[in-house]
Amino acid sequence: MARTHSVRAIAPPLETNTADLLPIRFNLRDLGGVEAGDGRRVAPGRLFRGAGLHQLEPEHLDAVAPCGIRTAIDLRSSEEIGRGSFAGEAATLHHLPIFETGPDLGDPGDEAARILADTYMWMLGEGPDSIRGAIELLGEPEILPAVVYCAAGKDRTGIVCAIVLTLVGVEREAIAADYAPSDAPATALREWHLDNGTPADQLAAAGVFRAPREAMLLFLTAVDERFGSLDAYLEGIGVDVGGARRRLAAALLVA
Repeated sequence: MARTHSVRAIAPPLETNTADLLPIRFNLRDLGGVEAGDGRRVAPGRLFRGAGLHQLEPEHLDAVAPCGIRTAIDLRSSEEIGRGSFAGEAATLHHLPIFETGPDLGDPGDEAARILADTYMWMLGEGPDSIRGAIELLGEPEILPAVVYCAAGKDRTGIVCAIVLTLVGVEREAIAADYAPSDAPATALREWHLDNGTPADQLAAAGVFRAPREAMLLFLTAVDERFGSLDAYLEGIGVDVGGARRRLAAALLVA
């Protein structure tokens, strides 16, 4: 069940370059402009993705206020959300944890793409209710603009965004291209933790703080191999795939 929290309303969203709003470690990006393959594209200012938004200071919140975010979907665990959550004005928080206890990935070395893809497959089994809930929420135009986020904004956030983009008809190469820009922010996040006193042995290995495009492509291929298709996986967790596709397209796409 989603936990929600509402605060006061603000002005409607403005189109803005999210790359200029926050330090890189927050990985805040607008999915606007991603092509859906039928001549339409994701509309700017409707769906954002981010990392660690519970750490935003007041000046950061002021910087993102022009985005007009109405809904924050927090994919972190209950332990993580206990450290704080997105507190943007007008935001209603939905806590949809993909997992409660994460895996120990060790040091993936040269196998980062494969190990990350395997981990994303594991997440599909851990978080079906949250995945279904995120799909349902993002198909409701009245809750937009929305931001989906987790700790680094690439893994849990990455699979939810990949699923949503697939449902609205985005090609796999474009989905991988949306995922890959999380690489530099994730690296910057690890460096920020180290610079701010987090011991290295309390952080995942540097190779885990990566977002190689191959990881997303391997993940999407593995979904087909295990379930037959992403649609089949979603149907298996109770998603009305046809209805979800129509609602998401109506909410997120423009000509």
